[in-house]
Amino acid sequence: MPRRPSPIPPDWNPLDSLSAERRERLTPEGRRTVADLGASIQRKTRERARVGLPGGAPCPPFLQRAETAAPGAARFYLALDGERFTVARAVEAGAYLQLDADAVASVLDALRRDELIGDGPGGMLTLPPGGVPF
Repeated sequence: MPRRPSPIPPDWNPLDSLSAERRERLTPEGRRTVADLGASIQRKTRERARVGLPGGAPCPPFLQRAETAAPGAARFYLALDGERFTVARAVEAGAYLQLDADAVASVLDALRRDELIGDGPGGMLTLPPGGVPF
């Protein structure tokens, strides 16, 4: 399975966000502080991207348990939100999200346990979380 792209551009440098004038005024210690801050931002972004939500957004509270049980559940739920789908469509969507068939089965089980997916005559459907108004 191909590796997911990093959410951080390879040429990103935290000093680039400063004006040229401010960059020149920085002491070596100030440069290290900015670099440490940049590393902290990168670390947090990569951790959020591990969950895989768009833009590294934090996992919504109602999806955290399913995401812990089956990594990729949050992305899967958001990708198919409101869509009626079959198992074949779920596997197809999982492949797009870089989940293999076993991972998709785990995701579906985790989302069913949390009552975020319902089964009906036309296939499966994502359901809004209980107690969360939409």
